[in-house]
Amino acid sequence: MKLLFVLPALALTACGPTYQAPARVLKPVEKCGYVQVPEYGILDRPASSGEVVGGAVIGGVIGKTITGDDGGAIVGAIIGGATANNRKQEQVIIGYKKVYQCNTVYE
Repeated sequence: MKLLFVLPALALTACGPTYQAPARVLKPVEKCGYVQVPEYGILDRPASSGEVVGGAVIGGVIGKTITGDDGGAIVGAIIGGATANNRKQEQVIIGYKKVYQCNTVYE
């Protein structure tokens, strides 16, 4: 009989309100300082001989698979080698510079 009174009391206690911090108003504050910003350049390099040979082999295999004859393999090898022979251009970081920047944060 006592159990009938204890269980509802425990259930109500467990479901009670939890503590929450009071609401705060955050104000915008401007924070400024120096940051490192990357400088980019373009790396222009020719294709290596391995890339050209690999492109020709893959092109030849694809040409042979599609056409089923040696003529398609030769055309595929020429196209694959020519495609792989294009110059490669990549964007790379060449250095860093200090820049004064300001950001708005809320505190």
